[in-house]
Amino acid sequence: MKWRETAHGRLCVEAVELSSDGMHAEALDLLERALEIKPSDPKALVYRGSVFHALGRYHEAEQSLRDALEIDRSITHAWNELGMVMESIGLFERAASCFEQSAKISPNTSVLTMLASMQLAFDPQKSVHNAERALSIDPTWDEAQAVRDAAKRTMSEGESGEHFQRGLKAQAARRWELAAHEFRRTVELNPEHAKAYLELGCIIYRLEIGLDEARACLESSIRLDPSSANAQMWLAVILSRLERLGDSEAHFRMALGLTDDPAVVHSVFAEELLWHNSRYGDAERHFKAALGHDPDLVLALRDYARMLACHGRDAEAKQNFDRALEIDPDDRFTKRAYEEFLLELDDVGRNQDECLREAIAKDPNYTDGIQCLENRRK
Repeated sequence: MKWRETAHGRLCVEAVELSSDGMHAEALDLLERALEIKPSDPKALVYRGSVFHALGRYHEAEQSLRDALEIDRSITHAWNELGMVMESIGLFERAASCFEQSAKISPNTSVLTMLASMQLAFDPQKSVHNAERALSIDPTWDEAQAVRDAAKRTMSEGESGEHFQRGLKAQAARRWELAAHEFRRTVELNPEHAKAYLELGCIIYRLEIGLDEARACLESSIRLDPSSANAQMWLAVILSRLERLGDSEAHFRMALGLTDDPAVVHSVFAEELLWHNSRYGDAERHFKAALGHDPDLVLALRDYARMLACHGRDAEAKQNFDRALEIDPDDRFTKRAYEEFLLELDDVGRNQDECLREAIAKDPNYTDGIQCLENRRK
């Protein structure tokens, strides 16, 4: 008599049909009845394990499937079902071990793909190997292709991550050429690494290798991560140097809309684009906005002082220089700018009012400058 024609076999067949229709509790009742008739039937134990799994009763599912495998370790369906139970509870290495046992018995495309999928979580190299085994059987198996590609990306990201960390260390040590090399290697291995493109673009700009190459890197970073305020700001700086002033301002404003810490963006916007394009009133508003967000930002204090000094507003310039040096007396950029300011003060031919009038002539909207000049006349 065939198995499915026996009393317990008929109950199992009916249970499988009920379970496939989502009636798992009813299917479980039939399987328990089947096992009362023949407790050592491995098929019934496997089916019961499958139903326990569907019901989310993972411990009981595992026990029933292991009971079946103690009777017959050649049941591939039992190994596959046990692998899926292990996956459900996050034990991917155990799941892979189950699928590996199944693949030893019957190395078909489906089980090799499931094995590769589990190995993706902890051993991408083996994942690639088993996905390619699956594809050697059926080159058109889309799921195996997807797993293989994901595993290769994971391997590449791991190696690229090491280069990125080495780049950050070289950057911290001011070894700019080495940092640029490591960041280049990062994006070669992982073209989706937005932060590496950002760091590489900034270093290329710093080393004056080429503004267009720096721009391309920062545009790649923004394409991958449009929410990066830092990338938006540095692209704005480079566009300003390329005299694309409208685009530069647009990116500065995008950076201001994205950042949670706008002080630096306000300061760089003021110094890089507005001041150097004679928009002194706008520059002063942004310097003040920067210091409103962070009164101790040396960058803003120093560059605001430099602009004030150029316009003959010496007392205000000195106040900002003094504050910057009080916060960081070792900042070499501030020290050098302050020394240049003191030399200007010693210039007997320098006329403060004339400096300020020249600035106002260039920017009639320089309201603070106009007010300062009016106060001097009183």
